Amino acid sequence: MANGLYRRCGCRDENGRQYGNLPQKPSAEQRANACPKMLTDPKHGRWSYRVSNGYDPQTGKRRVINGRSYPTLKQAQTALNADRVAKDQGRLRKPSETTLAAYAPIWLERRTTMGARPLKATTAAQYRAYLVNDIIPQLGHVKIAELRRSHVQSFVDDLAKDGRGAVTIKRIVATLQSVLTGAVKDGLIETNIARSVDTPTVQKETRTIWSPDDVARFFQAVSTDRLGPMYELTLYAALRRGEVCGLRWDDVDFTEQTLTIQHNRVRVGGVPTEQTPKTASSAAVVALSAPALEALKAWRFRQDLERQDAGDAWASEGHVFTDELGGALDPQLPTYWFGKIVKAQGLPPMTFHGLRHVAATLIWESGADILHVSKALRHSSIGVTSTVYTHMKESEQRATFEAIANQLSEATAHTSHTQSTN
Repeated sequence: MANGLYRRCGCRDENGRQYGNLPQKPSAEQRANACPKMLTDPKHGRWSYRVSNGYDPQTGKRRVINGRSYPTLKQAQTALNADRVAKDQGRLRKPSETTLAAYAPIWLERRTTMGARPLKATTAAQYRAYLVNDIIPQLGHVKIAELRRSHVQSFVDDLAKDGRGAVTIKRIVATLQSVLTGAVKDGLIETNIARSVDTPTVQKETRTIWSPDDVARFFQAVSTDRLGPMYELTLYAALRRGEVCGLRWDDVDFTEQTLTIQHNRVRVGGVPTEQTPKTASSAAVVALSAPALEALKAWRFRQDLERQDAGDAWASEGHVFTDELGGALDPQLPTYWFGKIVKAQGLPPMTFHGLRHVAATLIWESGADILHVSKALRHSSIGVTSTVYTHMKESEQRATFEAIANQLSEATAHTSHTQSTN
């Protein structure tokens, strides 16, 4: 039976031998060798097929592709038709025996070291964690060619039952989707079935944004804090934590009153690491306002005093913000102290990264449009800004509709006045 559909089951005869397959149109001999239940019950067993795919040029033997197992004749027929089309187009291949557990590390290594835009260390570490801790333990044993949407959907459902957050689940699924996209490119599978699974809805985040009065209270509280100038620069220049921690004096131009973003100091696997800026648009020259320059000058004066006190113990790589001996800061340190100050002052809860959001909001409320906000934040596109700062879009819409209402109100008042004088 080199071609065609057939049904099979796991039943065995009295001698312990498995019954033969039952083709869609069986001969008398094939009926005699088939499971008796399949002869009387059309739902017994599962359907599959074989497709002849020419001859092996080295051995001269016929190449036969065995189809997967399906519960109904219709499903098997659909798959057979698809394979026949693939055969006619020269795309039919024997299903890969590679498991997800075997392929995922190969894919990750390639994405980390090759291509025009290899993964950053932080992203690669996150992918690796999701693969090792979640995806491979549950799905690693499955051959990529046999992975079904039902497998992935059950995996997602189990993650939700275990109490994993919607955002985390989406990131895990996104990692799996990336792996399977690589498998499609490598010709191991035809489609990325992980793209069709249902995931929990991510609730809209309520973002805490300080008012100008809150900012003033915070700056007053950090006016005598060692890292006070760092917090001021972060807000006045709308910097990310990794950017301000990775900043070096060579990146600062006091004459031109600018700084250049060239480094991003982050934690990878709990260890501080320096890498390139987050995106290509992040690596840019940032104009410094007068308060930002004053913060940098105040810090430079303090650092000079600390260098003198440290003497031979001073060990600096040129970073702007350092510990008392000149060492580069662990990015977690300013975050930790920021949280303690916020709590001690009774300020609305906000993260260190929130200073960047405050800067964006203040720029917006100064009268700038979304394009100027996007450029100031060095986002890769205006779409990113619109997605992150939805509260800005809403306030703009509100102002627009209020302007319409005001104009109509004025027109109505004018019309009423005109009628009353006639």
